[in-house]
Amino acid sequence: MMTKACVALLVTLLGVAEACTYFELPYGKDGEFMIGRTMELGGEWLEEKWTVQAMPQKSKFAKEVIPHLPLEEAVGEAREELQTRALRDDKRHFVGKYGFLAIYGGFGKIGGHWEVGTEGMNEKGLAASMHTHMKAQYQQGTPAAQAAKDVIQFIQFVPYVLSQFATTEEMVEKFESGDVAFTSHGFIPSFLSTHFSIVDANQHSVVVEFVQGEMKIHLNQVGVFTNDPEFDWHLRNLNQFAAISPNHADRSGDIGTVRTEVGPVPTALNHGFNLLGLPGNFGPPARFVRTFFLKNFAIYNDPPKDETAAVRLTTAIVNHLAIPMGVAAKTNMLDIGDFTQWAVIKMPSSGKMMFRNYVNNAWQAVDMNALLPFLQGSKPGTKPKIIKVFGDDDGIKDVTASFNI
Repeated sequence: MMTKACVALLVTLLGVAEACTYFELPYGKDGEFMIGRTMELGGEWLEEKWTVQAMPQKSKFAKEVIPHLPLEEAVGEAREELQTRALRDDKRHFVGKYGFLAIYGGFGKIGGHWEVGTEGMNEKGLAASMHTHMKAQYQQGTPAAQAAKDVIQFIQFVPYVLSQFATTEEMVEKFESGDVAFTSHGFIPSFLSTHFSIVDANQHSVVVEFVQGEMKIHLNQVGVFTNDPEFDWHLRNLNQFAAISPNHADRSGDIGTVRTEVGPVPTALNHGFNLLGLPGNFGPPARFVRTFFLKNFAIYNDPPKDETAAVRLTTAIVNHLAIPMGVAAKTNMLDIGDFTQWAVIKMPSSGKMMFRNYVNNAWQAVDMNALLPFLQGSKPGTKPKIIKVFGDDDGIKDVTASFNI
């Protein structure tokens, strides 16, 4: 018989959908850049669970967020005690070398309280993002997992990377050594699997995926990332749109136009025809292509000269990528839809991170430089500092009084 915990888990997981978009935007003359990212995760109940957490150095993280136990034990009230035991056992947890700022999602309706780090940046400017990759297959049961010194559930990937590494080179060296492997849990369905984008302060950017039980690491020279299929498929798919141009559609330089009773044809009668053929749906392939061209055409025609200009451009692209509630069709009866719950801008060059939510589109900024005394100087066991992503403010300001009538 299916227990209440099983039913709660099944209903919750079937109702979750995720579609995220990520891009890196260079600006200025000194190799500076920032990252824009949207998080689409269906289900209004998640709003109150999203938090921004400042994790100090020496924080402990369980290698298994979901224990390999019978389902009732794994999601029941005993789970918090199991987590406590894991943090006492040196073989079942890892300790952070670096402090970081991350956005966590709390899955409190599943039983117990699960928190998953989905997005963040550490004190060294290393940034990591988790995105759904439904076809991912992790390393459980493989020789790699059997030989690894550390075996970590994939839902701990972001906290692991942010707490352990200062650069992508350091991370890749660790991963390629075979010392660490990433696994899943038997009752985490494939559509909640993920892949990851990681970039350091020098904009050395990589993608980490798990394909047929093998870890794949790709260089991310295009600085764009979405969801399924695999990353290299998206790179090849860009070739299908090579004819899209950053320049105004004009035939005077080639075949010319023909004078007719309605005027010269063919003639582009307004702006935007250079983007004809750019896919407009919200599926991962379309978002990848659209983000690539929007970013690069903007840089080509009007490159941002400083951080302020880059924030404006990043915001404009994020606005274009945002999915309104109710627009993305549901995939099944239990699906609660897909919309942009929140967005984030990370600035490894200056140590800043900004976030906003679906209700309030005003950016809320955090200067990580001001957090360094806490991130670096806290005693072991210090709890993270936490603020909520969603608040009571809708961001609307009444300026009627400004008319002085």
